[in-house]
Amino acid sequence: RVIVAPIGNFHSIALRFLREFGTPISAVLGEDGRDRALFLKTARRTWFAQGSLERDVLERVVQFFSVEALLTDLWEALSRAREDGRAIDSSLFREVTDAAAIRSVQHQQLMSVRERLIGERPRMTGAARTTIDVFLEKIPPSDTLPFLEWADRWVELGTVLNRRNALGKLITEDELDLIHGDVYTTVAQTRAQASHNDLVCLALSAWSTYRDAKIRGELADFADVIERWTAMLESRPDVHRAIIEQHRVVLVDEAQDTNRLQQRMIDLMVGRTGPAAGETEPARLWVVGDKK
Repeated sequence: RVIVAPIGNFHSIALRFLREFGTPISAVLGEDGRDRALFLKTARRTWFAQGSLERDVLERVVQFFSVEALLTDLWEALSRAREDGRAIDSSLFREVTDAAAIRSVQHQQLMSVRERLIGERPRMTGAARTTIDVFLEKIPPSDTLPFLEWADRWVELGTVLNRRNALGKLITEDELDLIHGDVYTTVAQTRAQASHNDLVCLALSAWSTYRDAKIRGELADFADVIERWTAMLESRPDVHRAIIEQHRVVLVDEAQDTNRLQQRMIDLMVGRTGPAAGETEPARLWVVGDKK
């Protein structure tokens, strides 16, 4: 019996088989960004609801964080977590790394840049020499200053630095990025530490309202589709067995971009894992991709 093999991306393949095995989905969000738009809309509605716990929490958080930036970062973080196959609950939000330890490392890196420029200054000429002189005129900040003041001082010092001409051999791109603004990660860390519980509250409420809105509208995003398909393969031996027997070769293109959720789907479909694994010979798996 000749079977025409389905060809498509992960969520379209998953959607096809879900419908084939009796799990209808009214609409799939994602192609036009409607999943992100729905998340932002439902999160704002929850966070700004008059008299809600989330509104009280938000009033504390907005002292340190932009609401729009927080929503954008949260959407990206939750999307990555789902691609990694992680549950969206409080365990996802670990305590942030000690900001003082991060600052100590960054301060040592920047002081190392300064010492390097002092050592190379006599051999420099022209614009490079002038740039180094201007940079060295000012005393670097102490790493005992308040985090924001410390970061502001380094960024002020670093405004003159660049990697043009001879300086490109003395300062790396990462070092230049650090002194041009990445030092503020320590400020963000301190604020995140102080706001950890509030941020978790807002994140989980935003996720909950987004999930409920999809359920009410009989909608699914890309991750939902793959999650439901893998859940069906894991819970129904008959479906799992049928997929393995019907599709004896699975080809994955651009395999270097496969995330953990997609890998779980592959493993199930070829019979490496799942309830029917071992009952029949696994399908052949071919992958095409670049080295990462």
